[in-house]
Amino acid sequence: MAVDDAALERFRDELLAAVRSAILDSEHRIREELAEAISASEHRVRGELGEAISGSEHRIRGELAAAISGSEDRIRGELGEAISASEHHVRGELAAAISGSETRLEARLGTRIDASATETRRHMGVVAEDLKSKIALVAEGVVTLTERLGAQMREGFEIVDRRLLRLEARLLSTPERG
Repeated sequence: MAVDDAALERFRDELLAAVRSAILDSEHRIREELAEAISASEHRVRGELGEAISGSEHRIRGELAAAISGSEDRIRGELGEAISASEHHVRGELAAAISGSETRLEARLGTRIDASATETRRHMGVVAEDLKSKIALVAEGVVTLTERLGAQMREGFEIVDRRLLRLEARLLSTPERG
């Protein structure tokens, strides 16, 4: 039986095309999985940050409301007593008290906001580093998988080539009948 070189070449080309297609499909699946994982992580981090910011905002509003309420009660009491003594004197004290309270409140809020921003930046840095390391691990896995697949394909082709050579040798060494 004569070996048709063209048929062998077509078989080899079809086999190469099938392997390439399988590699591309695998690559696309891996890319899609990575994109989904990154997107899910991004949504999770955004949700966590939103909740943390909202909680901080509610706490600050509560503290401000309590501080303003306490200040209001104190000022009303002082005004009631001071009005009977001296309206002018009370107005001077109120202006000084409000200014000092405003300065202290601005300083406290500025410090808290700065601390919150620093913590948020640090946390995002940690999250980004974690994502980078996970992406690097996945990339290493893809490279390793590609190398293994290439080596297995070469081994498979070498086996097929040897078999074809042996078959060809047998066919050529067998006298033709007929």
